[in-house]
Amino acid sequence: MSHKEETSELVRCEDVWFEDGTVVLQADKTLFRVYAGVLSRHSSFFNDVFAAPRPPDLDTYDGCLLIAMRGDSPTDVRNFLLAMLDIEHFESLIADPCAAVAILKLSEKYEAHKLRRRVTTALAPLFPTTLAAFDELRSRGALPQSYQLRLIYHIISLELALESAAPSFLPSLLHFMAGQKTEVLDLILSGGEDYTKTLILSPKVKHALLLAKQRLSTLGRKEVFTKMFEVGACEQAERCNALRLAFIIDFQGPDGYLDPLQSARAFGKDLPELFCSSCTGIIAQSISEGRTRVWEQLPQVFALPSWKELAKDTFHLPPAAISSLDAPLTPRPWDNDWIDVIPPSA
Repeated sequence: MSHKEETSELVRCEDVWFEDGTVVLQADKTLFRVYAGVLSRHSSFFNDVFAAPRPPDLDTYDGCLLIAMRGDSPTDVRNFLLAMLDIEHFESLIADPCAAVAILKLSEKYEAHKLRRRVTTALAPLFPTTLAAFDELRSRGALPQSYQLRLIYHIISLELALESAAPSFLPSLLHFMAGQKTEVLDLILSGGEDYTKTLILSPKVKHALLLAKQRLSTLGRKEVFTKMFEVGACEQAERCNALRLAFIIDFQGPDGYLDPLQSARAFGKDLPELFCSSCTGIIAQSISEGRTRVWEQLPQVFALPSWKELAKDTFHLPPAAISSLDAPLTPRPWDNDWIDVIPPSA
């Protein structure tokens, strides 16, 4: 870059500027000076760039090769580079969903496979791929406590998942989205009110999402809570049948939505506290077996590949390793202070 007027508006990113760096990256008007060797080691994309023959007329800055990061925001590039170059920053960055999205998206774009795996591994506990992990997550209350922040987080995550960076996150995300009221879904999809971006969903996924309430409710009635819709013939039939009706009313939303994955508690009580021992055994077994079947079918509800296929796309694992994805949840940085981590204006 030889013209002063072309460089006068450029600014250096102070925390990603190494005086002995060998390459300068430019995102909009912001410059980052880093090491070509480090970039090559972490990114197949940059390894290919630096290995290719260089024309003599390439742009330079301060004696270093200048590479434009087209289409990437300065903030996203900063977060991506800090996560790659400074291990001490990784945990704090990944605790911020906006930064996590940027790191995951750019690690996919620039083929930084180890970084991508590290981010998806860190985020995976919030997007379970097994029913046991789903139940543990709910029992631990590891999701954001604020309703609005929870929605914002899932919306942001939905964008990154749909860009193929983490497809195994999709079933849990879409299940959460499908459980929202119709008017809330409309706002989410359109970017209205508090939602600043319109979600650009593929027609296939958007159609599946809009139909999911009906599909999930049907699974709830036919696969999970079947015994709740049947008339019992136990010794306390009148009492247990009245409880069945109350249970159904309590579990269904105002729009008739019946979440097939909700736990078998009603009115704050477990089944044995409500039904006779005979009905408790029959109902509990039906719910347990039904939830297992529904979980296996959950990706197909949203027209997605199977859990194992989604896991392979997310983690790039060989088939023999897919069955080992049931690792127990580990505490994440945001478990105890989510509300402090995510600004309300996110």
